[in-house]
Amino acid sequence: MRADLKQALEKIPAADRYVLTCGSSRLARFAVADVEALTDKPVFLLDGGTASWIKAGLPLEHGESRLASPRIDRYRRPYEGTDAPREAMQAYLDWESGLVEQLGRDGTHGFYVI
Repeated sequence: MRADLKQALEKIPAADRYVLTCGSSRLARFAVADVEALTDKPVFLLDGGTASWIKAGLPLEHGESRLASPRIDRYRRPYEGTDAPREAMQAYLDWESGLVEQLGRDGTHGFYVI
């Protein structure tokens, strides 16, 4: 997160240079100036982002390894990080999707189904 960038930079090993990336490089582009303000080392943007790196067939690390800060700014599915299996979430979604039809059959609820 941008507000925690200074602390995040202190957590990673010192480097001769920093290369910033994200999926497409569009978001990482905004962080370059912020990182440059926090270090006297050169800061680069990986052109095309991680997608270009993958397309070039270059090696990758898997999982959330060596993160400077936890990934709290990403969408998490409702069942992630819980003991609830994916199937339980799907069962809930199936029930919810059928709710309008169920209300249509039930004449006692008083709701107007759009």
